[in-house]
Amino acid sequence: MRVIQVSGNHDQVSSFTLGYVLKAYYRNNPNVDVEAGPSPYKFWKFGTNLVGFDHGHHIKPPRLAALMAHECKDVWADTSFREWHLGDQHRKGTGRPTIMEEQGVSVEYLPALTPPNAWHRLKGFNWQQRGAMAFIWDHDEGPLARVQVNLNSYTGRPTGE
Repeated sequence: MRVIQVSGNHDQVSSFTLGYVLKAYYRNNPNVDVEAGPSPYKFWKFGTNLVGFDHGHHIKPPRLAALMAHECKDVWADTSFREWHLGDQHRKGTGRPTIMEEQGVSVEYLPALTPPNAWHRLKGFNWQQRGAMAFIWDHDEGPLARVQVNLNSYTGRPTGE
C-alpha cells in the first residue's frame, strides 16, 4: 500500500505531522510505503501512469501540465496517462470544469469527506455531496475504472444505509 501525504490549506501542520507519524509507525512494514515531506505536491508513477497530487489552492489548473512535465522529466517519456487529483473545492468540480485536460494532462477536483460546518453553511456549501474516490490503473493499459463512495452529509455513513 502507498500512502501519499498532501497538506491542505486549513491543516498544513497537522496533516504534515500525521504523514510523519504514519511514516514512523509503518517504518518496518515492507507492505506500506508512506510518502511524507514538505513539498506541497507529490507524484506517483505506476507503469505508464503518472499521477500528481495537490490540494489545489495555490496552482491554477492550466499550469499543472507544465509543472508535471518539468518536475517529472526523468519519467515523462515513459508515461502515456497523466493526471492531477486536487481537493481544494471539497466537491466534484468547481466553477471551472470538473475535469479538464491541458496538454494531455487531466486535472480533476475530487469530493471530500469533510462534514458540513459553520463555514460551509455560511458560504452555502452545506449540501455538497460528501464522498471519496478510488481509481484503478493498469500498469500498462492506463486508467481502467473509478469508484465513488458517497456519504450522508450529516450522519457520515454511506448513502443508502
